Amino acid sequence: METPLVSIVVICWNNKRYLEDCLSSVLSQTYPNLEVFLTDNASSDGSAEYVRQNFPTVKVIQNERNLGFAEGNNVAMRQAKGKYIVTLNPDTKVDERWIEELVKVAEKDDHIGSCASKVLFLNNQKRIDSVGELILRTGDAMGKGFYSIDRGQYDEQEEIFGVTAGAGFYKKRMLDEIGLFDKDLFTWYEDVDLMWRMRLTGWKCIYVPSAIVYHHHSGTVDDLNPMKIYYLHRNRLYVIFKNYSLRLLKKFSKIIAKSEFLFFKQCIREKNKAGVKGQISAILNVPKISIKRLRAPKKQISFRECIEWIEKSEKHFIESKGPEGVNEYFEDLKKANEGPPE
Repeated sequence: METPLVSIVVICWNNKRYLEDCLSSVLSQTYPNLEVFLTDNASSDGSAEYVRQNFPTVKVIQNERNLGFAEGNNVAMRQAKGKYIVTLNPDTKVDERWIEELVKVAEKDDHIGSCASKVLFLNNQKRIDSVGELILRTGDAMGKGFYSIDRGQYDEQEEIFGVTAGAGFYKKRMLDEIGLFDKDLFTWYEDVDLMWRMRLTGWKCIYVPSAIVYHHHSGTVDDLNPMKIYYLHRNRLYVIFKNYSLRLLKKFSKIIAKSEFLFFKQCIREKNKAGVKGQISAILNVPKISIKRLRAPKKQISFRECIEWIEKSEKHFIESKGPEGVNEYFEDLKKANEGPPE
C-alpha cells in the first residue's frame, strides 16, 4: 500500500488534561507518514507550552484569540501538506492502526471525499458514540448507533451520509474544491455544513469499522452549557438555510417550522434564553447566508437523491434506537402531524 502524507489537526481550548493520552496515541500510529498539528485557541491552561515541551514533533499553532472549532481548524488545515487531512478532538484516544485503516479504504476510490471511524465511548468502550453521521429532515445531525452496545452490528464497511469532525478524515482535493469549515459557524454543525457541501458536489463518505477512536463524549464542553445550546440551535437552522435547495425547504418547511415552534415553547417554559437567542440569530443571518448560497459550488446530485439520503438516515436512526419505543425526536414529529418515513 502506498503511504501518502496524512496531516492530523488536534484542536485545543483549555484541554490540557486530555492532551497526553490523545497525542501519545496519535504519535503511536502504525502508519509511517504523518505530520501532526496542535492548533491552540488562546488557552489559559498552558496547553501550547505543555505540547512544545512534551511532544516536540508536533507543530504548535497558537492563536491569539479563540477562533472557534471551525476557523481554529482551518488555520492548521491551510498549512497542512497531506493528501488527507484529519481533524481530531483532544478528548480522544485512537487505535494504533486508525490512520492505516482509513488510508487503505480512501486510496481505493477517487470519489471518496471522507471516511468515518467507529467512535466508542472512552469510559465505556462497549458503547458506540458514532459510526458515521446521519441527517434528518429537521436538519438535525445524529451519530449513527449513538449509545447502543457494540455487538458487531456495525462491523461492515458502508457508505454513510457524513463524518463527525471530532474524528474527521478528509481528502485535501475535496476540501480544495468545496472549501474548509465555514468560520461563521464558529463551533458545532460546521462538520454538518461540510457534509452537505461534500454530498451536494458528488463526493462520497465511507464508514470504516476497523478504524477505531475512543471519545470522552462532551468532554470539552458540557451538553447543558448555554454557549453549546446557542450554537447548536443557531447553526442547525443556519445549515438548513445554506444547504437545503428550495424544493427541500418547501417539502420540509412545515415540519421545520413546527419543530422550531415546539422548541421555542420549551425554551420559554424552561427559561432557556440561549436557545431562543440561537433561533433569532439564525433568522437575522438569512441575508448573509443567501449570499453564500449564491457562491456555493454547482450541485451534482438531484433532489431525489437528497430525499433518499434523509430517508435512509431516518431509517438507520429508528433501527439504532430499537423497536421498543418512540424516541423524543419522532415524538416531536408526531406532535407536528408528520411521522417518520414508512
